[in-house]
Amino acid sequence: MFDRKAFMKKLWANPQFKKKQLKLIAKGQAESDGMERTWEGNRLAWADPVRRRKRQRRMRAGCKIRSSNPEYLKKITEWNHERSRRSKFKYGGGPNKLEQAVKDLSRGCYFRYTGDGRKWIGSHCPDLLNRCRRKIVEVNGDYWHKNGIDHERLRDYRHAGYDVLVVWEHDVHKRPESVRRKILRFVGN
Repeated sequence: MFDRKAFMKKLWANPQFKKKQLKLIAKGQAESDGMERTWEGNRLAWADPVRRRKRQRRMRAGCKIRSSNPEYLKKITEWNHERSRRSKFKYGGGPNKLEQAVKDLSRGCYFRYTGDGRKWIGSHCPDLLNRCRRKIVEVNGDYWHKNGIDHERLRDYRHAGYDVLVVWEHDVHKRPESVRRKILRFVGN
């Protein structure tokens, strides 16, 4: 994602650009000339297939180098965890309406809401967790998970020794009793 603030800071660190902009400001003609040139250069670079392939190769090479570094991977994983925690707390930190509905349906099954980042398994944070029986209920909304089930997430949970049940939003709304029975069967009550 493009970080405009960081880009402008880097641009203004260039003494030639800064000098030119300050002169324009003094004349009252300041423009984001450097910005326009950069955007135009990027647009042209991606339009030309040869330049695009060259840039893509450089980007892939950088990704391979970084992904083979265990310190980098650890740092990125921690950063992702922290970012996820912050975003959850930013929006209240508790379960959303759908997760709360599933939690209410699973009342008596001792599921704890952990979608706020309290518990991490691999690089994923489960929605509802029963630690004693090592069971996880993942709540998938129809909008955000329309592309299907995240198999990497399920694999990580199973690899850590947890059984996983995936509950879909349309099932919760249309057939709540069916979802409740499914959760009870899953837990073994």
